This record gives sequence, C-alpha cells and structure tokens, in this order.
Amino acid sequence: MILRLLVLSLVLILPLQAVEMSERVYLTQEEALKAIFPKATQVQTTQLTLSQDDKHSIEMAMSTALKDNNYTVFQGYKDDTFLGYAYVLDQLGKYYPITMIVHILPNLSVGNVKVMVYRERIGAEVRKNRFLKQFRKKTLNSPLMVDQDIDGISGATISSWSVSTAVKKALYLTQYAQDEKMASR
Repeated sequence: MILRLLVLSLVLILPLQAVEMSERVYLTQEEALKAIFPKATQVQTTQLTLSQDDKHSIEMAMSTALKDNNYTVFQGYKDDTFLGYAYVLDQLGKYYPITMIVHILPNLSVGNVKVMVYRERIGAEVRKNRFLKQFRKKTLNSPLMVDQDIDGISGATISSWSVSTAVKKALYLTQYAQDEKMASR
C-alpha cells in the first residue's frame, strides 16, 4: 500500500516539476517600442476592438482561436511620417505564454519581431535574431508556417510555431484595422 502511494505521488508530482515556469524578461514594453520604432518622435496608442463576426473570420483564416476581442495598437511616427504598427501579443508556448512585440510596416509586411518575455524552461532560442529575422518582409500572402517558409528551432518547435502564429495574428489585426479605417472614411 505504501509503495502504491509512493508511486502515485511520483506520477503526480514529477509532471508538475517538468512544467515549472522560468520567466525571463528581455524587454519591457518601453524598451520594446524603442527597439521597434528607434527613430520615432511619437508613438500613439489606440484600441482595436473586433466584433464577434470579425474575430470569427480571423480565427477561421488563421485556423486558431483568438483569446481576446480587444488589442492595443501602437503607431509610430517620425514627425509626419508613419512608421507602422506594433502589437504586444501573448501567444501560448508549450505551457506558458510567450510575450512578443510584432512590427508591421506601412506596406503591411513584417518589420521586426522581438521576444519580450519567455516563460518556458527550454526553447528561449526563439528570441535570437537568427530565428526572428526570418519573419521580416513576410505578408499575409506568406505561409508563415514552420518547415515551409520558417525554419523552426530544434528543441523549440512549439515556441517556433507560437512566434509564427503571433506574427500572423499581427498581420490579420493590421488588415482588420486598415479595413476599418477605410470603411470609416
């Protein structure tokens, strides 16, 4: 009986230790915005609210669920020149969310991607520039899929997919924001 309890406790406790969070903050929001918009003289913040129909449309296009209907959009300007949009997004990794900032250029292609907070015990290599630079110039017409147009990182496959999903989400949110802006004119 004692042996069964010991085995049962090990079966229940060991998996909990395997998913222990190891949070590493690489950039604060302020630092991330400066990295994305280094020449900006102004960064404006607006709220983007998706209707249920629009949220559903984006989910269908991405083949993944969106957690929220509301997103903060950062718009960078150098004097009167528009530098693009930025989104701070959380995307679930294997166990915990990865927080990143995604920059979308005025031509609706990806500018830069930075990992701000990484919480998993392994896989933080996705924050390295050699991985993130693959996303530059990608658009909604790009597959943005690991093993197609994105080379994943061995040992960080789920994290690689998570970054790809966040980039795709930022592109869709920007398209939605552009469509809303055009409709309101």
